Amino acid sequence: MFACSLLSTPAAAESVLANERYSLKNGLDVVLHVDRDLPMVAVNLSYHVGSGHEGQRRGLAHLTEHLMFRGTLDIDDGDYRFLMQDAGARVNASTFYHRTSYYSVLPSNQLALALWLEANRMRRLLPVLDGKKVEEEKQTTTDEWRERISSQRYGESYGELAALMYPGDHPWALATPQQIETLDLDAVIAFVERYHGPENATLVLAGDLPENVHELVRRSFRRCKGGQRPPVPQLSVPAVTAERSYARRDEFAH
Repeated sequence: MFACSLLSTPAAAESVLANERYSLKNGLDVVLHVDRDLPMVAVNLSYHVGSGHEGQRRGLAHLTEHLMFRGTLDIDDGDYRFLMQDAGARVNASTFYHRTSYYSVLPSNQLALALWLEANRMRRLLPVLDGKKVEEEKQTTTDEWRERISSQRYGESYGELAALMYPGDHPWALATPQQIETLDLDAVIAFVERYHGPENATLVLAGDLPENVHELVRRSFRRCKGGQRPPVPQLSVPAVTAERSYARRDEFAH
């Protein structure tokens, strides 16, 4: 039996590390934090877009996250991970309500490669994006849903809890395989063109940063054309005015 109740909790105090913040001419925000303990660097490029920006095209942010690994005009399909892993990097990505992040940890002498790859897929993804890749990644995201949700103990509770907290068509509820199936190439292209530019992104670099890190960042992203930052959706969070209880009996738990 899985059970929980929804109650408000106080926010934890924030810890702030020493950092430098600035912006490029194309609108890309940059945050730098230096730590010389290890000859490693962490790279995080976050676009300020997530499921809260999808409207009725549910699952679009997560699908786009997958497609960002499928090659560009300069990088063959699948080679992004190969190049990064060959450089000793660990790579991953995640999608949340309000952001989509692509991150890696790698030796600091490989930072230039990581920055070039991120800038390249920011600028050169769409010309090689096609319907076949979209259909393949729709299947992958659906398979992930089944693996992480429907095939896990109490896995479907996550979606049911989200529906309890965010009822109706609220975009913070989880996308279903049926909703993902309705997505197409045109929807992805429009989504990328609107939200995946430098003016809507923040680059965070932390670790053993080289002395010329500012020049590396500028040189890597200078060809990424900026525009006007898209508006932030005005989403209301349903107030929890009383305790809501939820219980589920799951066949996988027995």
